[in-house]
Amino acid sequence: MIGIVEDISKRKEVEIALEKYSNQLEVLVAKRTRDLEQAQEELIAKEKLATLGQLAGSVGHELRNLLGVINNATYILEANLSPENQKAREYVRMISSQVQRSNKIISDLLNFAREPVADKSSLSVLELITLILSNYPSPENVSIETNISQDLPHVYVDQQHIEQIMTNLLTNAYQAMPKGGRLHISAAKKKDNILISVEDSGVGISTKDKQKLFTPLFTTKASGIGLGLAISKKLVEANGGKIEVQSKPGRGSTFTIILPIAGRENGQ
Repeated sequence: MIGIVEDISKRKEVEIALEKYSNQLEVLVAKRTRDLEQAQEELIAKEKLATLGQLAGSVGHELRNLLGVINNATYILEANLSPENQKAREYVRMISSQVQRSNKIISDLLNFAREPVADKSSLSVLELITLILSNYPSPENVSIETNISQDLPHVYVDQQHIEQIMTNLLTNAYQAMPKGGRLHISAAKKKDNILISVEDSGVGISTKDKQKLFTPLFTTKASGIGLGLAISKKLVEANGGKIEVQSKPGRGSTFTIILPIAGRENGQ
C-alpha cells in the first residue's frame, strides 16, 4: 500500500515537472519565434534600404535636373502673367510648391543613401539656434520660447548637419500642432555634452509608434516618406552625439539631441 502511494506521489511530481518544463518551453519557443520574425523584418528592411540607396543614386540627380527645368519654367511663366490673372498665378504657385516638395524628397533619399561625413567646428549653441529659427520661423499660431544661456560651452559639430537636424525637428513640431500651440527650445550642459531639447505641446506619439520612430521609411503622416528622423539620427551620430525622444499621446513630445562640447571631442 505504501509503495502504491509513493508511486502516485512520484508520478504527480513528474507530471508537475513536465508541466513546468512544457510551460517554459512554450515561453522559449514564443520568444525565439518573435526574435526570428524581428530578424526577418530587419533583413527585409535592409534589402529595401539597399535598393532605395541604389535607386536614389542612379535616378535622383536626373530627377532633380528635370525639376530644375520645371521650376525655371514656372518662374518665367509667373513673371509673364498679368496681375489680373490670379487663377493662373495660383496654379503656378501650386506647381512651384510641389516642385519644392519633390526636391525635398529627392534630397532626403540622396542624404540617406550616403554616409554623412562631418566637417566639425566649434559653434555657439545660442547663435546656431537663433540662426535656425530666423531661417525657419514658426506658423502664426505657434509661440516659441527659448531658454539658452550665452555662457554655454560651444559644441563641436558640423553646422549644416545640425541645421538640418533642427529643421527636421521643428517641422515635426509645427506639424504636431495644427491648431497652434507652444514650442519650447532649451539647452543645458551635462558632463561633457550639451543637450538641446525641442518640446512641443502637440498631439504626442503612441508607445507603439515611438519604438519605430527612427526606422527608415516609417511615417504616421499623410505626406512624406519617413526619412526625416532616420536621417537626423544618422547625422547626430556622425557628430558623435545621440538623439532621444519622450512623448505621451495628447501631451506633446520632447526631442533631445546630445552633442559633444568643443575641446572635449578627443577626451581633453
